[in-house]
Amino acid sequence: MKNNNSSRLAGRMFRFLLIAVMSIVAVASYPEILKKAEVLEQQQAHPDSGAIDHQKDEFLKKMFQANYSLSWDILRQNSEDGLLPSDAFLPKSLNSGDNRSDYVEDFISRFNEVIDNWQQDFFQNTFKNYNLEYLAIDHKTGKMATNSLQQSLIELADHPQESVQLNGTYSFYTVITYQPDGTMEIPVWHGMDESKQNALLLLEMNNTIFAEEKGAQRQYIAQIAPPLDFTVVYASKQEQFYASQSSVSSIQSKSFNEAGFSMVYQLSVGCVTLMALLLFRRSWYAIGGWAAKVPLEIWIIGLTGTVFFYDVFLQWSDEIARGNFRATDGTVSSLLIWYREISRGILPLSETALSQIFIGSVWFVILTIWHFGALSILQIVQTGAKRYFREHMLLGKWSGWMMNMVQSHIVSLKAFSLSDPYNKMLAKTLAIHFAILAMICSTWLLGIVLLIPYSLFVFYSLRKYMNNIRTNYAVLFKATQQMAEKNLEISINRDLGLFNPLKEQLGKIQDGFKRAVDEEIKSQKMKSDLITNVSHDLKTPVTAIITYVGLLQDEQVSDEEKRMYVDILNNKSQRLKRLIEDLFEFTRTSTSNISLNLIDVDLVELIKQVQVELSEQIADSRVQLRFQLPVDKVIVPLDSEKTFRIFENLYTNIIKYASPGSRAYIEVENRETEVRIVFKNVSGSELDFTPDEIMERFVRGDKSRHTEGSGLGLAIVKNLVELQGGSFRIELDGDLFKAIVEWKKKQE
Repeated sequence: MKNNNSSRLAGRMFRFLLIAVMSIVAVASYPEILKKAEVLEQQQAHPDSGAIDHQKDEFLKKMFQANYSLSWDILRQNSEDGLLPSDAFLPKSLNSGDNRSDYVEDFISRFNEVIDNWQQDFFQNTFKNYNLEYLAIDHKTGKMATNSLQQSLIELADHPQESVQLNGTYSFYTVITYQPDGTMEIPVWHGMDESKQNALLLLEMNNTIFAEEKGAQRQYIAQIAPPLDFTVVYASKQEQFYASQSSVSSIQSKSFNEAGFSMVYQLSVGCVTLMALLLFRRSWYAIGGWAAKVPLEIWIIGLTGTVFFYDVFLQWSDEIARGNFRATDGTVSSLLIWYREISRGILPLSETALSQIFIGSVWFVILTIWHFGALSILQIVQTGAKRYFREHMLLGKWSGWMMNMVQSHIVSLKAFSLSDPYNKMLAKTLAIHFAILAMICSTWLLGIVLLIPYSLFVFYSLRKYMNNIRTNYAVLFKATQQMAEKNLEISINRDLGLFNPLKEQLGKIQDGFKRAVDEEIKSQKMKSDLITNVSHDLKTPVTAIITYVGLLQDEQVSDEEKRMYVDILNNKSQRLKRLIEDLFEFTRTSTSNISLNLIDVDLVELIKQVQVELSEQIADSRVQLRFQLPVDKVIVPLDSEKTFRIFENLYTNIIKYASPGSRAYIEVENRETEVRIVFKNVSGSELDFTPDEIMERFVRGDKSRHTEGSGLGLAIVKNLVELQGGSFRIELDGDLFKAIVEWKKKQE
């Protein structure tokens, strides 16, 4: 074992030879272990040991459970409403809605679960493990359930007094009858001592098995009703019918383990571990080479695997020691068929020899894993923990990559939000697929079969989803094309799924286009109104001026007439001036092309000042003004010149359109956060328009346009008020006209 190539090869070969020898010795010990195991089994099979009695008691429990399982199975098959066990065996009073407390609900739910588990266990395990034939008859419906083709079971149910004829056919048979009142009777009982018959009757009387179930509420167990008017026959040809195949196999494996297999296994593992400890003083690469490069995690998985594999290995060893080669899940039989195909009879081996080679090979693999696993773990001492972690462990080699991946995922998770509809949909889809795949994986080999329809379902679902995306995109694209072709009335009523945000934005664009078009139409209408109204309003004074100028040019006109014509020309020119000024003022205010000089203005004082300026015109209108003004000053930051024009226009509106001899009211309300000014009067003509119409450009209360004015007064008021941050509105009540101005007060 010196550190050179030849000694390395010799050392490895010697080490593997030792492991092979240990494997052969372990297999060679099987006959002796089997002898001791058979002695233990005989001791357990002795009546005084209690093992047989325990098996018989377990057999009685299985029959008791089968009675309820078979009765419910027949009743359920004949029911169209999906009969539950609680419907068959619990009283209606307990099932009624009035008594369904939480405790009753728990009991009924648990009871249904217990009976369902009993039924599954019976059909999947019980009658197979005990080689049990059965016949169940529901006398109310005449329906039967059986797994036997023997007519003798039917004859036994019909004529139990003639049961002696079956003594040579079955090792065990019995007839169990439930009377219409639920009383259990056993007219036939053969193959088991009478005490067990009484024990079965006692189980039925006390409902003991129900009480043993986990979570059973004992206060309700007494209300469980047995099957009614029901007969069941059980029969078995097996000599030890009370011992299930699984229990027999378990007992044999347990006795084989206790007889020495466990000790042989521990000694063998201990020897290869000790051999690893002795070789540890030599260079690891001189001893192991390739094995030193295998990460520690792989050896740990291998060692853990041998621990979990122990029970299977024990069963294989026990069956091979007993010569039952086909009991190892068909492994040895398959190996024998494969070997005969390969060897073609050159080196024939019997089933015994082949099974010995098979189990010896398993021993060799297990011991090799323990040997190299021990060497790998001991290497930590030689190389140091940190170096070994970096060089010989997957966790150490991948730690940097894993840290980067974890950090990137943490950043992604922080940015992940379920408020996003797409993330929410993705999370739901992932959760559903995970749940489905988890259920498929739990079915073992059946999962491969289930994956085929599931894959087809995923394929067609994805194709449908993609087709839906294409369809929605086509709808959205067509709507966009129609909008590009100036069709603004197009509407999308269907759900576009992924494209819903685009649909919403497209709707906003559509509304924006409509508003722009409406504004453009309104602007064009305003231009048309401007031309029409301005032409009309300017034409009247201009025509009058031209006419009277022509009259003045006539030499035959007297001086008195000339003075009169000059006065008329002065009035018409002043009116023309006012029209032009109003038009100019409206244009400036409507386009916000105006600068404001904000100062603290006392509105009460300003209203009084405007009233003084227009006192002559007010007197000529014969309208009586009534004021409701606060005593204190009302200060608001406004442009005094523009505000003066506002009140001037409102006064002028009263002068022109108020009914002569009527009263007009001017009110100022000094509220906590705002000031409210109201001008109200009774109209001299009928108010047959809306508040919005009267504030339009060139609209007058006098539609015949006989009164002087441009029709821009209220429109100018509205623009000037809003430019200074206030609001202006008109309210009409019959012939009562109210103009309301509101401004926010200056905050202290």
